[in-house]
Amino acid sequence: MFLSILIVFYNCEPSKSNTLMSLLDCNGVNKSIPSNIHISLWNNGPKLWSNEIVISLVNVGFEIIQDINNAPLGRVYNNFVNKNPSRRYVFLDHDTILNETIWNVFLDDEVLIKIGTPIISCNGLNHFPVCRGKFTQGPFQPSDKVYSIGSGLVIGYEIISKFNREFGNLFDSRYALYGVDTTFFIRIHQLKLASDLYVLPKLHHSLSRLENEDIITKFFREKERSLEIGITLRHYFSVGRLYGALRTGLISLFTLRFRVLYYIFLGYYYGIHPRSNVNETDDTD
Repeated sequence: MFLSILIVFYNCEPSKSNTLMSLLDCNGVNKSIPSNIHISLWNNGPKLWSNEIVISLVNVGFEIIQDINNAPLGRVYNNFVNKNPSRRYVFLDHDTILNETIWNVFLDDEVLIKIGTPIISCNGLNHFPVCRGKFTQGPFQPSDKVYSIGSGLVIGYEIISKFNREFGNLFDSRYALYGVDTTFFIRIHQLKLASDLYVLPKLHHSLSRLENEDIITKFFREKERSLEIGITLRHYFSVGRLYGALRTGLISLFTLRFRVLYYIFLGYYYGIHPRSNVNETDDTD
């Protein structure tokens, strides 16, 4: 297989997904999926899709996987790679708007892409990739610290082989949500592979930190980000991350948000997200 694409859904039906709807508008997908492309739609819960929805998508050529237990994202990504040998992989969430320009880059086998990260735009502004605290389109030096988000990430099989040798997996399966994409880019920095980053055309993507969300959702994201800080500090320690964790902890004390400090400590102490279990094999049916 030349290209395998994974789209992860959470609390979103296919017809409400910006990613899927824009993908179906791309040339060559609206009628049937080309034979050299494999596309999996992973429903990560909390509700199963109806049989009618599943049948309609299978008829187009999508593989449908439903896991309403909200499986840890790191494991989902690793399982997908392990089960679908390909030359190139693309990872997407359900809220990204694709376009013909980037779709054609995904399909172009003449373009060598070891690691591809798109320009991420939200509300008319470019936000990622970031290097030295600023948005940039590269090129990058091998030891640059570059960060971006996971949606739209393209990875070639050569990089996967290298990551498996160095770390045992492509994505760190100790994370369930936040931290999966961040630690992927930390690993790029550790291996001095930033010069292999290819900046892809622009994608429009909703960023949660810019959204006006209800208090329950805000508390959930605060908990998840605090856990990420603690887990990352333990396994990817640096002075900068220690300073950031201390600063976040002190702010939480002064603002009486003690839960932030609690979850940072919890993440650091256990070194793994409560929903993750590294003793389980990265092989989910």
